[in-house]
Amino acid sequence: MGSRWLVHQAYAASTRIKYGKCVDDFVSWCHATGIRIVSTTDMDETLCDYIFYLFEESLGRSKAVATVYGIVALFPAWRRSFPTALMSLKGWARIAPTISHPPLSWDLCVLVAWELVRRGYPCYALGVLLSFDCLLRINELLALTFEDVSLPGDLRLSGARPAQVLIRLKHTKTGKNQWVQVRHPFIIEWLSRHLASSRSGERLFPYEACFARCLFKSTAGQLGLPPSIVPHSLRHGGATALHLSGESMEDILLRGRWASSKSARVYIQLGKALLLDLQLPQSLVTTAALVAADLQHSFALLGLSFGKV
Repeated sequence: MGSRWLVHQAYAASTRIKYGKCVDDFVSWCHATGIRIVSTTDMDETLCDYIFYLFEESLGRSKAVATVYGIVALFPAWRRSFPTALMSLKGWARIAPTISHPPLSWDLCVLVAWELVRRGYPCYALGVLLSFDCLLRINELLALTFEDVSLPGDLRLSGARPAQVLIRLKHTKTGKNQWVQVRHPFIIEWLSRHLASSRSGERLFPYEACFARCLFKSTAGQLGLPPSIVPHSLRHGGATALHLSGESMEDILLRGRWASSKSARVYIQLGKALLLDLQLPQSLVTTAALVAADLQHSFALLGLSFGKV
């Protein structure tokens, strides 16, 4: 890789892998169709044709976006060389806008966690509650290790011994080495017991992202929640709940570690509207409220063990 090594480090490893696969598929398509590219103009026109192919075959706009920006990642000097391809992406977005994933309310979050315990996944159930409380993205949650949690009396913090439970996030979308405080007493108790059964250096939630997403969606679907509910609905729901409770926008932005206050404000305002649009059976809403009303009792009914799965 030589002198281009630093260029590649501008992208996260997961992004490089995704871009690489999409670009490889594009090259294979060019070979299969006999297309020969000799200039950036040829590349622009070919990308336009390829995007249309992906559209017709229902292979996903995200793949088209990753292909274009994957080529730009390989050849940064071509960043402004694909006006036709970029217009194709814009046209696709206009006729098939991105689905907004609605936030999850606290009651429904608790119900999903409760169902996960019932299905035999108490470790991930804790992760679901923690994601809501601390506005965690799924990759942030799954990257947490034993050393990333600071309990009251932790001497690592310059002997200050704070009375807070803090989580260090080594890598986030908006920067490295950030912090968030765990606030909910029940989650603090569960997390403390979980740490007691964990060992130094190991991940607290040892799941692969694909498995965690599938497990969350299957559990939510089993309860009768719509397919638009995804793990990110926990972060969205936590931020929306804070705003509804009267917490200042500035504090929410800090807690959620947003880089852009403008985008975060739109995101949170959208969440309130999407909650109103979420049509759920009254029986599901009532059940969720009952389970969330007394967490200790509800989870004790399942014989909850605070050890890991």
